[in-house]
Amino acid sequence: MTNPKLETIPFDTIAKVVKNCTDIKVDKWKQYHNTKQLLIKAIDIHFDSIELVNVYNNGSNKNIPLNTSGDHSLKNEHLGTIEMHNLNDRLKNE
Repeated sequence: MTNPKLETIPFDTIAKVVKNCTDIKVDKWKQYHNTKQLLIKAIDIHFDSIELVNVYNNGSNKNIPLNTSGDHSLKNEHLGTIEMHNLNDRLKNE
C-alpha cells in the first residue's frame, strides 16, 4: 500500500540544483534559497517515509505489530524526528 502524501523529487530537479550550486554565474543567494527549499522538501518527504515504517498501533490493529506509545516515541527519537522537526521549523521560519 502506498502513501498518497509521499512524493518523490525528480532527479532532474536535484541535478538542476546541484548544477546551480557549482555554476559561478548563479547568484549566491538564489543558490542558497534553492538548496534550502530542496532540504525542506527532502525533510517533509522523509517524515512521510518514517510514518510508513514507524506506525503507531495500540493493539487495535492486528495486521501490524504492536507499537505502544512508548515504543513509538522511542523510535521517533532514535530516527531523529525531534531534531528534524526543529530544523524544518527553523528553515521554514527564516
